[in-house]
Amino acid sequence: MDKRDTPFPEEQKIRYLLILGCTVHGERPTRLLQTRIDCAAQYLKLYPQTVAIASGGCFRAGQTKSEAEVIRDGLCTAGIEPERILLEDQARSTAENFMLCKRLLEGQKVFFSKEKVAFVTNDFHVARCLKLACRSGIHAVPVPAPTPKNARLYCRVRECVVSIPLRLSMR
Repeated sequence: MDKRDTPFPEEQKIRYLLILGCTVHGERPTRLLQTRIDCAAQYLKLYPQTVAIASGGCFRAGQTKSEAEVIRDGLCTAGIEPERILLEDQARSTAENFMLCKRLLEGQKVFFSKEKVAFVTNDFHVARCLKLACRSGIHAVPVPAPTPKNARLYCRVRECVVSIPLRLSMR
């Protein structure tokens, strides 16, 4: 695939791509998470210098692997080398995804005043993620994954509801 034919940002110097976790069933990703994994794998194949950070913890009943581990496994299945994948497996929310990934990136000597970090999430989730990334001190570039058609209405309504506290706190 040619870089000009992709929906990805034209950022050539992005060293890190955060993949935000979401619900996992046992050890399997949901459709939403699978679209994020697929989108991230496509991006990582196009930009082989980029390192992935799989983010998300293990906190739901019946979940046997963290979201980060499921993302890593999916990326490896898609042909991404495991040494290109860092894990952040403690986050319990989108805000924590960014805060904990920032700590991890600080250990990688990322200078946030000079460097952008890309993130993958579903398209309905991008606006809130940009605000949370900014609040965390990360200059973020979204790489939106498509939302499955049969999940769009539910996801958009849910996103409106969970965005209310963030909007109120930013006044």
